[in-house]
Amino acid sequence: MSPLSITCDKIYASGYSGGRNSLYELNGSTMIPVYTAPQIIGGLAISANGNAYYDDGTFLASPLYSSNTVSQTNTGAIVNSLLVGEAADAIGNVYYINDTAHLRKNIFGSTGNSSDLGALVFDAADAIGPTLAYGDMTFDGNGRLFWYASVSGSGKSYLYVIDTTTLKASSLGNIGPDGATGLAFDGTGKLITTSNGGATVISVDLSSAFLEGIVIGTATPSVYDLGSCSTPLFNPILDA
Repeated sequence: MSPLSITCDKIYASGYSGGRNSLYELNGSTMIPVYTAPQIIGGLAISANGNAYYDDGTFLASPLYSSNTVSQTNTGAIVNSLLVGEAADAIGNVYYINDTAHLRKNIFGSTGNSSDLGALVFDAADAIGPTLAYGDMTFDGNGRLFWYASVSGSGKSYLYVIDTTTLKASSLGNIGPDGATGLAFDGTGKLITTSNGGATVISVDLSSAFLEGIVIGTATPSVYDLGSCSTPLFNPILDA
């Protein structure tokens, strides 16, 4: 598979409505089809190894596929009880959160069920984190895993940062409208999110003291999940 078929300065997307078997490039708020799979493309992760990784949207025991936008391969790995869209590191390890708020990992090249890394650890006073569902995740260049999800899967959208070693999940606050779906960094280091059932595309500057999203536009079809292999290095204000 060619490492040039997926580029890290672009954001890729799966569709929430219409064209559910298509992999798109999200350019601003425009969805541009780049690959058509033989089945639904669900949760999406993009790795710097040149591949897109995705499940088939069945949640309980989904096969994990990879594609270089030319052909598709069944990796033999299984995504178990997916609750939050995937994120991939540079070599193709795929992470996600399951329906019991455990962080899980499909190790690159492994087959079968994903590894359970353990339950997320929320602050004792955090009543929001344990209620979050769906949404998406992405890595920054420091190896921090950002998690964007909404209360009960459809309420207010919140951004968290997860330490994959300690599993501590820290809130950065309420960002964007209800109904979080996608999360990815663009080539300039801005965090791109989608809310409102994937229709509203929002840009967030994590270097700002006020993590307010700026609406870019409306995506058609709406976004199910986002992915990119852009991993900027910066120090976000974690108590914003």
